[in-house]
Amino acid sequence: MPLLSAQEITLRIGASEAVTGGVQKAERLSNLHWTLVHLRRHPDRVFPAMAVENQGRHWVVLIPELGLEARVNLPRGTVPDGEVTVRCAGIDLPGLEVGFVRA
Repeated sequence: MPLLSAQEITLRIGASEAVTGGVQKAERLSNLHWTLVHLRRHPDRVFPAMAVENQGRHWVVLIPELGLEARVNLPRGTVPDGEVTVRCAGIDLPGLEVGFVRA
């Protein structure tokens, strides 16, 4: 079998990178879907979260156990890197969206 030329190698690399990006996006969306299904099955669960960025009325919080980021209305006095607890407030499974509130 003859060796591939540099141009053929470049074309194959580009094609594989295009497919890989799509596969990674599909994997992220699938993981999000099943995370939301889990949340829907356990609506009363409370999760530890970390406040990371104040955006006026809301804070961006990270929920490590779920691998999610959410915007939550938190009280005055909340500080960056402060621990809070949140619970699911609503799920839009077809839209792959979830809302959280302070628990």
